[in-house]
Amino acid sequence: MGVTHCDKSLMHSDIYATEDKSWNIVFPLITVEGTDPELDIMSENLNTIVGVHYLKDVAYAMGDFGYHKTRMISYHDPDDNGQDYDGMTANGIPIRVVFGVYCSQID
Repeated sequence: MGVTHCDKSLMHSDIYATEDKSWNIVFPLITVEGTDPELDIMSENLNTIVGVHYLKDVAYAMGDFGYHKTRMISYHDPDDNGQDYDGMTANGIPIRVVFGVYCSQID
C-alpha cells in the first residue's frame, strides 16, 4: 500500500475472533522522514488511541480486534507547484509504502 495524501480514514480491524490464531503484520518498505505519526492504533480496552511512526526494520503486528487507521497526512499536494520534493523519492514526490500480510494458524 502506498500513500502520499490521506484526508479521511476509518478505524477498523482486519482480524476478528480467531482466538489469537491470526495476525495482520504490516512492514514499512519506504518511509518519509520528519513526519508526524502515520498510524493510529487503539488500545485493547478501546479507551486510548496512540499515534505511531512507521520505522524501517520495525513491523506492527495486530491480532484479534487490532483496531487501527491511517492518520491524516499530506506528503504531497498535487495542487501546490511550489513544493520542492527533489531527492525525496525516485520521482521527486514523497510516498510511504507498507507491505501487509495476514498470517494464521490452521488446525
